[in-house]
Amino acid sequence: MLTPAGTPLDPAEFPLATARASLTFPSVRRVPIPIVILLCLLVAGGTWWYGTKDYDFLKSPTPEQLEFARVRAAGELAQPSDLFAVEPVIDPVVVEIEPPEPPPKPPPPIPSIELGDLTADPQLDAWNDESDKPAASFINLASKLEADTRMIWALLGWERVLDTASPSDEQRKIALNGVRRLRATLPLWNEDPEAATPINLIIDAPGDRLKLSMKAAHRAAEVIDQASSGIVKVTAVIREGKGTAASPKLKIMLTSENSKDSPSVVIPAPESSEEIEKTILSSVFKLVGSKLALSDDLNLLSPPEPGEPPAESIEYRITRLTWRKYVESMNAP
Repeated sequence: MLTPAGTPLDPAEFPLATARASLTFPSVRRVPIPIVILLCLLVAGGTWWYGTKDYDFLKSPTPEQLEFARVRAAGELAQPSDLFAVEPVIDPVVVEIEPPEPPPKPPPPIPSIELGDLTADPQLDAWNDESDKPAASFINLASKLEADTRMIWALLGWERVLDTASPSDEQRKIALNGVRRLRATLPLWNEDPEAATPINLIIDAPGDRLKLSMKAAHRAAEVIDQASSGIVKVTAVIREGKGTAASPKLKIMLTSENSKDSPSVVIPAPESSEEIEKTILSSVFKLVGSKLALSDDLNLLSPPEPGEPPAESIEYRITRLTWRKYVESMNAP
């Protein structure tokens, strides 16, 4: 290899140039095209000949061969093909969906009761003309008055639940608790003994229990006076009854000056003064309740709970309006 000046390159000075120049390839000889074509035909023909040399294309197939061919063809044709597959038609499934239940209707609003003029003197029959209102209306009324510290009016509202409305058992318990709560804090409705209606508590007792019955009757009379909030003034009258020693009885009556028909309760006479007092009070509760059952003005008395002291039954279950109605019915012509 020469330099631009025409002199040969020095291998020591230009090693890469001299190495490239030394790379030479030998001449390549090509196969002629006719030979290539002949070789391709020989390869294709030899392959065909080797694969068909044992076949006789001029001889008819035997019945066994035809049967074999048919069985083979039937087996191949029996294979399922997805080429012309049709998706099966599935009937739609009808699912009945129940409509959702409508939301419960809200309870109707509780009717309200007009308070009226609270600056006037309260009357025992306050709101008694609202008997068409439900017990919840009177409960709301009494609760509002009690919250406003109008205790005298609130007590009247609680009493209307018992003697005027038609309360459920739960509403009656609520009202009784209200009466208990307020009766203990309020004065008597009538603090003038001269204005009280006199009634007689007549007890026919066995001769051997007159003293015990006398003590019990006087205590019971005081309980009834207190329970009626001063509306009645009870005088105990003890008489010797006609019972026998083998079967001592107590006969208990409530009478007034103008009463004509006085029902009575006859029960076995207890042996202690305390039990006689309880028996007298229980009998008085029954007498007032039976008299009230003949009138449509007020509700019947609710029965005492098991174990409830008779003094509490008389004080809380008999409202002050009921006591007034009771003495009016005793003195009715």
